[in-house]
Amino acid sequence: MTILSEDLKRMLTGLAFQDAAEFLPISEKMKVLNAETKTSRAETANKTAAIPSKTETANVESIATANRVSAKHIAFISNGTGINAPLNYAIESCLRQHAQIDLLIHDCIDVGEVTKLEKKIHDAGVRFQRIQIDGRAVDNIVDYVTSQTSLIYIIATPVDTVAKTLMEETSSRRNNPIHVPFVLINDDVITNTLKRTAA
Repeated sequence: MTILSEDLKRMLTGLAFQDAAEFLPISEKMKVLNAETKTSRAETANKTAAIPSKTETANVESIATANRVSAKHIAFISNGTGINAPLNYAIESCLRQHAQIDLLIHDCIDVGEVTKLEKKIHDAGVRFQRIQIDGRAVDNIVDYVTSQTSLIYIIATPVDTVAKTLMEETSSRRNNPIHVPFVLINDDVITNTLKRTAA
């Protein structure tokens, strides 16, 4: 019976962490995969709820600091393009997962296009930072990704030259340094295709 209960505990823990790939930063994912944490989310939530209100008010500043440090990030590779469907997806993902957008800007000819990207993100109420990628863009993005422990995924358009080169080069490497998924979205304006009929 003890073997069965251990198996049941392991299964319940697996169910508790089934959405870890989408919502947890990489460091937390690794803890889950390496089974370094033996407690389930329910137990963690119960421990958090059991803290008295006095200590909650006393630790508000330290909690806010910890949230800033462990903020989730979504990288958006662009040369000023991608303001339609790709950026909409990035904004919706950030709002859903309480993340910020890191604009990785490369080879930008028109600075006004980047300003439009930033304005759209700002108007949506999403935090962001602009990171200018100069020189060897692929190597610089690899350095950014490997140093960013809370990166959820990378968004780009399929025609972005740096994103294409990045995927080709990293997939051909034996030790791929990028362990986050790429999301490629065409920069299309989604229009209503329903025809209006005369009534």
